[in-house]
Amino acid sequence: MSNKYKILELLKEQELTIKEITDKTKFNENEVRTYIHRLLEDNLIKDIGKKNRWIIYTAIEKTPNNIDTYILKKILPKFIELEVKLENTTEREDKRIMELIKECQLI
Repeated sequence: MSNKYKILELLKEQELTIKEITDKTKFNENEVRTYIHRLLEDNLIKDIGKKNRWIIYTAIEKTPNNIDTYILKKILPKFIELEVKLENTTEREDKRIMELIKECQLI
């Protein structure tokens, strides 16, 4: 298991700061910051507040809807780049697609 996913597993068990993760894993602080940044980019964790000067992180529970949204955000840019047009979509689906595109900051 990669160090990134070791940190994710810790955050699934409890809310932790970078300092606490460093203490538990013995990884150096810069390493932990890098993994935290990647986990945030991958939408696998979120920050939920502060403890003194440290940000507290927790894992995001992936429900099927969250996973679908995450996957769509990953593939939408390529669809737009290739100018792929979806046929037979409802107005509601078109609206949601536009929302996801905006979330991807493509418009």
